[in-house]
Amino acid sequence: MSPLVDTFLEIGLMNKLTQIRKGATLVHLINDPSLAKTFNSEQAIDLLSGIASIQPILLAVAYSGKVENKPTGDSLLSVGAVASRLDCDPDWVYRNTDKLPFTRRLSSKQLRFSEKGLEKYIRNLPR
Repeated sequence: MSPLVDTFLEIGLMNKLTQIRKGATLVHLINDPSLAKTFNSEQAIDLLSGIASIQPILLAVAYSGKVENKPTGDSLLSVGAVASRLDCDPDWVYRNTDKLPFTRRLSSKQLRFSEKGLEKYIRNLPR
């Protein structure tokens, strides 16, 4: 069993959610939201309460593995650094930013370039 299901069972929510309406589980509702129309008011309140109590757990699980938290080992370079590595004029870099696959636009007026992307670009240049 997954840790998330273990957590649900531990706090008793899985049973409560599956008993809200005989035969309808949370998975069934996710797959067919129209089933919610068959609930009475009390069942709907119970379901909403159950969902509200598991939402923080789901958010914690979802954001614990965010890609942004994992170091990629990539650095962002300035126009000057890219021009130096390509042995070209910074103006050339500016003129060709839309064609360079390693360009990263941080905002409408701020450019940076992926160091790993630049290295790959240099490796693939015709010799």
